[in-house]
Amino acid sequence: MRQKSDLKRRRTGQNVIALLAGQVLSKLLALWALILLANTLGTDLFGKYSFAAAFAMLFMPLMDLGLDTYGIREIARDPDRAPAYLGNILWIKIFLSALVIPAMWAAVSLMKIPALTVRLVLVSGVITLVRVFSNSLITAFRGFQRMEYEAALLILARLLETAAVLAGIRLGFSVEIILALMFAANVMAFIALGACMAATLVRPLLRMAPDLWPKLLRGGLPFMLTSIFVMIYFKIANVFLARMEGDAAVGLYDSAANLIYPLTVISSAIISAVFPVISRYFHSDRERAVAGFTQAAKYSFLIALPLAAGIFFLADPVMRLLYSEAYLPAVAVLRIICWLIPVIFTTNMLGNTLGAVDKQEIVFGISVANAMVNVTLNFLLIRAWGINGAALATVLTEIGGFFMLSHYLKKHFAPVQFRGTVLRILVSTLVMLPVLLLRDVLALPLLVPAAMAVYSAALFATRAVSMEEFRNLTSLFKQGGAEAHA
Repeated sequence: MRQKSDLKRRRTGQNVIALLAGQVLSKLLALWALILLANTLGTDLFGKYSFAAAFAMLFMPLMDLGLDTYGIREIARDPDRAPAYLGNILWIKIFLSALVIPAMWAAVSLMKIPALTVRLVLVSGVITLVRVFSNSLITAFRGFQRMEYEAALLILARLLETAAVLAGIRLGFSVEIILALMFAANVMAFIALGACMAATLVRPLLRMAPDLWPKLLRGGLPFMLTSIFVMIYFKIANVFLARMEGDAAVGLYDSAANLIYPLTVISSAIISAVFPVISRYFHSDRERAVAGFTQAAKYSFLIALPLAAGIFFLADPVMRLLYSEAYLPAVAVLRIICWLIPVIFTTNMLGNTLGAVDKQEIVFGISVANAMVNVTLNFLLIRAWGINGAALATVLTEIGGFFMLSHYLKKHFAPVQFRGTVLRILVSTLVMLPVLLLRDVLALPLLVPAAMAVYSAALFATRAVSMEEFRNLTSLFKQGGAEAHA
């Protein structure tokens, strides 16, 4: 039994490391491509591209219907369901694609926007659709907790997409042609993903089983509705900015936001590994599920807080390093929206934990409230402070979501009990700040490692982490006799 438990701990740690490494590298490649596009297109044209991508993303939940998240949970509980579930999820999405893309075209055609932007929206929508199909195949890897395959294929997909962007820029292609090349790259990645899954894990059973569809649709519905409102309050700022401030404002806002959102991949990697664990053990061994959550939440905050502090103090040199002078007005946006990192790392963990224990309807309700608050705040704050108001609206919305999620997690799962650890992490971050104040003296390649070293030493000095935890970091979620630090 002890050997079996050790094997499970190693597998979970390997999942965290593999998925984190793969997603970090893939997000870095995607960010590099976006920065190249921003500097090549300029604020106005990049704003059109950003609006198109955001508008297409608003339709993503309708292409997915929450089927992938529901599929991960069900496959983790009963792997024998995987072939039938995967095959029928793909069939449902084929039918959805015939409805959603025309609906997207109709919606964007009703808006008084340039014809170029309309074309960019449609191409972005088709790219989003291919990614939605790819996510269904990723469901299998996550459900079976074999994230190393997903990590490798994510890197391949982003390499192909980055190569498409680089080729388009080098050859002087228009933004429309660059997007077409990105579409081709995503199709190639989908084919590679399907081939790898069939060869190493499971083959989808492509025989339609209409009697299974009601169960899939009912199971995915709460996740879909949640995704719709989450997408609204993360992407609606682009729509408001485009209508109220113009395309250049969208380009400026996204130049800063694009530096923040990829960092949430760290949170996503941890959640992807712990989601099946919490789902599996919630009913059979609550102590294991709570221990996994507590450790995951602790390390999420431990990573997120210094990231936010570092970006706040280094916003100006970072923007100057990555972007042209035209994007410097976005420094203030970056200093505001960076505080989204510790909040969203925590809310992601809380929301996904509630979903893992069959309380997704609560997450949906909170998402609806967040979306309504965010739309209101964007309307008011953009009118008052422009792009800075959009950033502030996003941060305030997520803070409100944190308090609501904490209340329901305590009621339906377990109290969030690591206040002492939070204080020690806060003290360690404050110890790091004097190093960041040397930004005018030390170059970034020296300053960042120095700050990380001081922060790490402070974590050990304050006992936020122990040497034993450091040695066993690959066993992030210890099963059974896990030591959950308060």
